[in-house]
Amino acid sequence: MSKQQLNLLKIKGMGRKWLILGLLFTILLLNLGLPTSKVFAQSKKPFTESNLDAYPGFREKIEALRQAHPNWNFTIFYTDLDWNTVIENETTKRHGRSLVPNTKTGEWLCPVCQDPWDTGKWYCASDIAVAYYMDPRNFLNEDKVFMFEDLSYNEAGQTIEGVKRIIARAPYLDAQMIMDAAREAQISPYHLASRIVQEQGNRQEPGVMIAGTYPGYEGFYNYLNVNASGNGEAEVIRNGLQYAKDQGWDTPQKSIVGGAQFIAKKWIAVGQSSLYLQKFDVVEQGGLYSHQYQQNIQAPESECSSIKKSYLELGGFDSNSGMKLNFVIPVYRNMPASPARYPQSDGTAQVDDIVTQDVEVTGSGVQVRAERSTEAEVIAKLNTGDKILRIQKGNKEVNGYTWDKVVIADGRKGYIAGNYVKQIGVISNCNEQVQLTGSSVRLRNGPGTDGTTSVKSLAKGTVATRVEKGKYDNLNGYNWHRIRLSDGTMGYVASNYLEVTETYTGEKIRKDGNNILCEPNVTVEIIKKSYSNAVVKNMNGEVVTGGIATGYTVEIDGRTYTIVKRGDADGDGGITASDYVLVKNYLRKKEKLSDVEKIGADADGDGEISAGDYVLIRNFLREKENINV
Repeated sequence: MSKQQLNLLKIKGMGRKWLILGLLFTILLLNLGLPTSKVFAQSKKPFTESNLDAYPGFREKIEALRQAHPNWNFTIFYTDLDWNTVIENETTKRHGRSLVPNTKTGEWLCPVCQDPWDTGKWYCASDIAVAYYMDPRNFLNEDKVFMFEDLSYNEAGQTIEGVKRIIARAPYLDAQMIMDAAREAQISPYHLASRIVQEQGNRQEPGVMIAGTYPGYEGFYNYLNVNASGNGEAEVIRNGLQYAKDQGWDTPQKSIVGGAQFIAKKWIAVGQSSLYLQKFDVVEQGGLYSHQYQQNIQAPESECSSIKKSYLELGGFDSNSGMKLNFVIPVYRNMPASPARYPQSDGTAQVDDIVTQDVEVTGSGVQVRAERSTEAEVIAKLNTGDKILRIQKGNKEVNGYTWDKVVIADGRKGYIAGNYVKQIGVISNCNEQVQLTGSSVRLRNGPGTDGTTSVKSLAKGTVATRVEKGKYDNLNGYNWHRIRLSDGTMGYVASNYLEVTETYTGEKIRKDGNNILCEPNVTVEIIKKSYSNAVVKNMNGEVVTGGIATGYTVEIDGRTYTIVKRGDADGDGGITASDYVLVKNYLRKKEKLSDVEKIGADADGDGEISAGDYVLIRNFLREKENINV
């Protein structure tokens, strides 16, 4: 799996298999994403000075490590990010941002995104899988803590002997050259050596990117495969070596020094100074979520194992070994009381057919029946595109069908043949932080007490996110709202047991320099809710009061901003197929875009127009993904 940003291709020589995600998923390595205007109170404190009362399970694990290794230092990184929001951004808000190998099944796989990545080698990860790998408490042990090691330069604990051990099976590498480059860039020489070996492989002879013999690029070297991305082997090599040529890397030393400075500038300098933070971008300076070195959620765990092995070979971690290590441990708001659980494979999931899922009907005149039988009473008929709630997924065949239990719009429950529905993303009409005000409140898989199943009992004070309200009112005497718990579990509770603690309306609009960035559904009315004195004008200078489009302007407090609607590349105000066709043609150099249209075409807000924007706009139209600012 690539170790450079989302879709960077890993070059391990002509004898290794190329990892090519293809044009539809290529994102340029140099992209750091547009800076966010949202201000987080992110901070770091030494463990000894940190207050971890709101973060259960951290203090005990870190104390155990400190007692075993008094020369280890721990810093607590307060991300100030909500746990549920983080998991959502790593999964459902951008499918493919987090991947698992195709050997995984069951709870490992995203229930919505079924498309394979890289010719089937990888699949989109579920929120359960991502939560497990993002929860630091699962890895605060001697074997895995190295994913949190600070990768900055540490003269006291990093030696040339250690570098030599890392590159022992790669004789084409020079330990002193790596040590000097790391010292100059102020990054860990162990990290630099490991990355070179990961990119070029443990082999006796140098691969194509560092042989200096590739036709047209003789005498140029790219030891870290910087910018080596593209659609096809030849394009990958050319892009990587062209970058080396542009940088003047005409010796191995220049390439290693330049690569080290690249890592320092793009990752260490913005605060992503650990394997964990380079995979999971929860650092404000990194842009949040988009600036990630790889998609594989298991990469930090697998890489840190080799780091520990190297340290042990250097003499271990005893105080007299001189090995002084620094670890940065991130914490999040509203984390579950217990560490996120390990995903289960097929046949071993903790919950089999009790679900809370939005589904879409895939046939015309599909009948919803009172019982699991073709002979049962028909209580409703649905057509293609109708969206309903599934609360039980059938696993037994009756009359030739497996029957799913569903809730229709008026709250009635019935059964529908499972082959006529498909799961879709969560249909949400709110995003509010709430807490439970009653004791032992039952979380149900659907609205109402009749025909639903109690999933679990919730304690008073439990914090959750309300994602749906006003849809199932006055059922069994209550209004039923859907909530999401910190571990990703969703279900319904009676609204009178919920109390808003903080409201998240989402970044529907935000200022970015001279622009106002907007989500697809933003109207003049929504803008005025944030800026009451706003005056919106179309491209003819006429005041408008309804919909908006990319290229419109808005006057706020005497200053004029240009409106940019994410996904509206053609400036017609709507998000349609013409927008993603325009993006595709722009990438093929068949169409041109104005400066403001380019920002609108950058649907994912990563600062570049790429095939990822084409895919996001298309998935938005298919109601598989959201476009956010």
